[in-house]
Amino acid sequence: MLMNYTDYIPLPNLHRVMLPLLKTLELLLEEDAFGNFAMAERLQFAEKLLIAVRMELRGSRQISKLCVGASVVVCLAAYCELVRDKALALTITLLGHKVSRRDTFVFVVHFILTLYYVCSFLRAA
Repeated sequence: MLMNYTDYIPLPNLHRVMLPLLKTLELLLEEDAFGNFAMAERLQFAEKLLIAVRMELRGSRQISKLCVGASVVVCLAAYCELVRDKALALTITLLGHKVSRRDTFVFVVHFILTLYYVCSFLRAA
């Protein structure tokens, strides 16, 4: 069962915890630490994580949190194909944010170049 927006309960006054948590998630997703999940578990995990990150970034004005959150969302787009559309839609929303536009753009370009490299490598093989 997928998580709804109403299932996410933001905890107040945990801003000092959220930034290290997002950085840790970014590193774990980049290193494919969750790669051994089955496809159904991977989809459910990615959906819940995407909703949690979206709710955490909503209304935030902290530049560091927005930048790391954008990086987590881009890593989620690479992690699970089934949530890629939602993750990229959130990334486009973050591109419209005046505070984190440049950093989000850097993450998107990195993601596109990585996909291009992987696709060209698979075609050559």
